[in-house]
Amino acid sequence: MKVVASVVLVLGLISFFCNKKLNDAYFLRIIHESKEYLKSVQTYNTYRFDEKGKPKYIEAISNDSGEENFLVIIGESQNRKHMSAYGYSRDTTPWLDVQRTKENFVIMKNGYACNTLTMLALSQALTEKSQYNHKTLDKSYSLIDIAKAAGFKTYWISNQAQYGSYNTPITLIANSADEKIWLNSDSSASSSYDEKILPALSMVKGKGKKVIFIHLYGNHWEYNNRYPQEKYGIFDNSNYNGKVVDLKKLNAYDNSMYYNDCITEKIFQYAKQNWHVSNIVYFSDHGESVLNDNKHIPGKYDDDMGTVPVYFYFSDEYIKAHPDIVKRTKNNEGVYFTNDMMYNALIDLWGIKTPHYDVKENFLSDEYGYGAGKLLILDKIKI
Repeated sequence: MKVVASVVLVLGLISFFCNKKLNDAYFLRIIHESKEYLKSVQTYNTYRFDEKGKPKYIEAISNDSGEENFLVIIGESQNRKHMSAYGYSRDTTPWLDVQRTKENFVIMKNGYACNTLTMLALSQALTEKSQYNHKTLDKSYSLIDIAKAAGFKTYWISNQAQYGSYNTPITLIANSADEKIWLNSDSSASSSYDEKILPALSMVKGKGKKVIFIHLYGNHWEYNNRYPQEKYGIFDNSNYNGKVVDLKKLNAYDNSMYYNDCITEKIFQYAKQNWHVSNIVYFSDHGESVLNDNKHIPGKYDDDMGTVPVYFYFSDEYIKAHPDIVKRTKNNEGVYFTNDMMYNALIDLWGIKTPHYDVKENFLSDEYGYGAGKLLILDKIKI
């Protein structure tokens, strides 16, 4: 890990936390965990690389000898309660509304975020570390580590900044990918629209099996900066009758949701036509409290911060090759789970065998060991 990354992280954390109320016990714990994270940066790399910088051996074997390609799309601040595909009154996700009726799609009904902050949510969703196993980040292998060990070429395409106070732990994980494409150099950029990702998709080339991660800017506040208003500003005061603290912000958020649906559709189309993907997984890092205008601040937690969309696409070829996995996924569409279990679910979907896998934390498995009443958000709030 470069020294500059650690410096940026320190400065970012100081900037971030100095603006918070330090009498908030949860933020005090985050500060402690962030300090522990800084201490573990060198250990993180030592655990993965030898003294010559070469990756250490990780036991992981792919069952597939062909060229299966997998895509993971990570949303940002997306509350499924604002998606028409999940029953929202406004038509915010017309494309996904249609997909949910198809045999190739499974939309999970009860997915929740493990945390309301991106760096803590994704550092668990993308690694072995979870709220339930108490592993440390530095000694938790990531999905990128496992995929590479199983012979996949890995890509990370992001419209979020490479270095910033909110996402540096994610940068540490992402930088282990074979190819990194960072499209947003400034974490304070007011409007870096996700359509920037579309031309970058052509940079994924070549034969051989691949795992591609795409990290969207999604629905992060300020919501009106997440979409081109001239074309996608379709919701206004005339078509909402519910209770809301700030209707203008709600309109902007729902417009950003509509824009996200349009961009996701284009990514899906490209991936199916050009990469011939076997499976696409979409999930958000955390939700957003829009009606109460609490954003996703942990100290103001409400249920809207925890509710996230999770859905799967399976190609016809994948369905024929792995009917048992598809059947289990459909059977489990109503189970309750948190997104720190995405790591184990994706290893299962990708057909990888590794000792760095826990079937009890795979919500797509018949042996899934959790559910409503046994799940946590922020390590303490029970679902």
